[in-house]
Amino acid sequence: MFRIADAEREELTAFSECDSVDDLISAGKVDPNDKEKRGYSFSIECDGGGTDFTLTGTHAPASPGSPLRWPVLIMDQTMAFREVY
Repeated sequence: MFRIADAEREELTAFSECDSVDDLISAGKVDPNDKEKRGYSFSIECDGGGTDFTLTGTHAPASPGSPLRWPVLIMDQTMAFREVY
């Protein structure tokens, strides 16, 4: 997650462009294996013109009846990390 956020921050700083995770992979900025890790899939949303972005990691749903729950992982351009249950 840190590698994806760092690559996105670099793209926004250098080119003022918001890239998707797939774009970062295509550009060689992120390893393809980083798109999905340990059951999480990652996506990026940008503010539309500035340098703000939100990287979100969502876990695959638990099996029906399972008590397991995974937090949504969130990181932004400040590299602040948080979990939301």
